[in-house]
Amino acid sequence: MNSSASDLSLGDDELVVFRVDLVPGAWARFLTPAQLRFILERMPTEAARRETISCEGALRLILGRLLNVEPREVDVKRAPKGKPYVDGGIGFSLTHTRDLGLIAVARRPRVGVDVESADRYVDCDAVADGFFPPKERGEILATPFGRRVDVLLHAFTRFESAVKATGDGLTIPADPFEQLVDGMLWQHVDVGRNWIACVTADGPQWSVRVRSASELL
Repeated sequence: MNSSASDLSLGDDELVVFRVDLVPGAWARFLTPAQLRFILERMPTEAARRETISCEGALRLILGRLLNVEPREVDVKRAPKGKPYVDGGIGFSLTHTRDLGLIAVARRPRVGVDVESADRYVDCDAVADGFFPPKERGEILATPFGRRVDVLLHAFTRFESAVKATGDGLTIPADPFEQLVDGMLWQHVDVGRNWIACVTADGPQWSVRVRSASELL
């Protein structure tokens, strides 16, 4: 691979979303033996282990390039509510579902990303009642049935990316989305026709680039 493909730059006014192929063999080498052992012991299914090893390994490769350290030396810490972070001015977030992982990075303290499969089965009434505050719940349930899943998944990824950015955990938001993201910006991102993805991060304005994490290998 040529050097221009493997270079990693991150401007102050951009947010980069990396698509991660969920192939553990490509990414496990960027994790320490202790990290691999922890994942293997804690993840309950083979699918969960595959997704976690791939995304955690790719995350350390990306952060290592940005922080100029070896991937295994990246020190991922946890805030009091559990949100992961690193020293060095790079905010990040990761998500995975079925066959796709995403990692978002930006030079902002708060970054969140979420992705959902566009063709998944969703009980719209149950999800709307169980997760969304009244304003958004009413908008979803008022949507014609044929479009309701699409509207709900766009709203869900928007909310979950924001909750990940704030680090408050995935709970039923008490306030409308506009109050939840106060001081932050959000944008849905095209990562493929079978997926619905959204990123949220601190302002001021930023632009989004989508890359394959495999370019860095």
